[in-house]
Amino acid sequence: AHGVQLVAQISASDQLAAEAQKRGDELQVKLEEALTREAETVTELQETIDRMEHDSQSRQQMHASVQQQLDIATQSCESLRDELRGSVGECEIQSQRISDLEGELREALRVSGESAIAAEGRIRDLEEG
Repeated sequence: AHGVQLVAQISASDQLAAEAQKRGDELQVKLEEALTREAETVTELQETIDRMEHDSQSRQQMHASVQQQLDIATQSCESLRDELRGSVGECEIQSQRISDLEGELREALRVSGESAIAAEGRIRDLEEG
């Protein structure tokens, strides 16, 4: 009877060991699946980080390019402003020359008019005389 009980216990123990092995195998499969999912998640996160870094670098490059273009445009505006100031100064000089010439022309016309009147007077004097 003791031997039968021992065989029954061994058989039950073997059955429990088989069930434990089966459960261990199932848990091993689940663990591997979970690790695979985690590895995929890590890969996806790394790809997202890489894209974000690339986007950040692209934005930085774009910012640098826009800043460079802005600097060039600013320099161009400053050069144009300087040229405009020079042109305004030149226009003021030319305007003064025109005013001076107008004055000289008025004076010449006045003198010419007086000379014409005097010449007419002499002509009359000569015709009458």
